[in-house]
Amino acid sequence: AAIEALSSVSTEVMSVAGRSDTLTRTVAVVVDDPVVRVEGPQSVRLTLTIEEIPITAQIEDVEVMVVNTSQRVAVNPTFIGVVLRGPPSVNDALSPDNIVATIDAADLTPRAEDYRLEPTIRLVPDEVARRVEVIALTPQRLIDVHVFDRRSGGR
Repeated sequence: AAIEALSSVSTEVMSVAGRSDTLTRTVAVVVDDPVVRVEGPQSVRLTLTIEEIPITAQIEDVEVMVVNTSQRVAVNPTFIGVVLRGPPSVNDALSPDNIVATIDAADLTPRAEDYRLEPTIRLVPDEVARRVEVIALTPQRLIDVHVFDRRSGGR
């Protein structure tokens, strides 16, 4: 009857202090009921996966830059916000200085209407980029891109 009353058993305490990776140990099984005795192996192999809980951060004032063109090109908006998700340990490394937003204008030609293009977002350095995901762009994902005709000198 005592065994039926047990809903679980415990293991000895395993410290994870200072750890940030997966950890596997053999630990003793602990039964808090003096009437119940464990027969057979008195230990179990326990694997703990330690992960940071991701946070979301919005970085404002990231400049949208046009690359791969010699033409006069205007973008609107010229600055965007980038919403990112990643571990708290990289949060201090997130700023407009390490987020690059570019519009590749290599294949764009002058025309009356604007192009609506999504900028490419790149994070630097690589160790931050590998751990962070771009969730959204604000105020909008698509950027208005106007390529000016050199002959008209304007729009």
